[in-house]
Formats: sequence, C-alpha cells, structure tokens
Amino acid sequence: MDETNYFGLNPSVTVGSSYYAPFYADFGFTVPTGMEVYYISQIHDSEGKACLKLIDTGTIPAQTPVIVKCISSTVSDNRLNLVYRSAV
Repeated sequence: MDETNYFGLNPSVTVGSSYYAPFYADFGFTVPTGMEVYYISQIHDSEGKACLKLIDTGTIPAQTPVIVKCISSTVSDNRLNLVYRSAV
C-alpha cells in the first residue's frame, strides 16, 4: 500500500471533539502517532459498564476486537499500518 492506496478508518462515534471506530480485522496493524487503540478489559455486570484499556505498545494482533480513537473524522487521516505475516 502506498499514498494512493491505504486502509483508513471511518469513525462512527463522536464524543466531544474525539472520534472513535469499533474495529475487527483478520490482519495485524499498528497506528500512527495521535491514534490510540483500546480493548474491553472488563464488564461491570452490576453497572452495565465496560472498562477500556489502552494498548500502548506493539502490533495489534489479527482477530482482536478493539476501539480506535481516530485523529479526525476524515478517513484519509486515520490510516492503519498493516502488518503482514507470511504463511509458513
């Protein structure tokens, strides 16, 4: 992928001035500076609330459901860095 072909996220949730996209993919990825990735670490049954935990290092593994805090509402600003692994 290059400047004309990229994988970007279209955020579907806006909270204040922040944009978020739930995301699940069959490939690993990293995010550029400015974007953050969270996973649900716990559900409080009594309160009905989910606890989000930041994934702050490394590659997000394939098949991991996450919530991505995007840079903006524009897809081309929210580009993921795809991580390919060759088949053995």
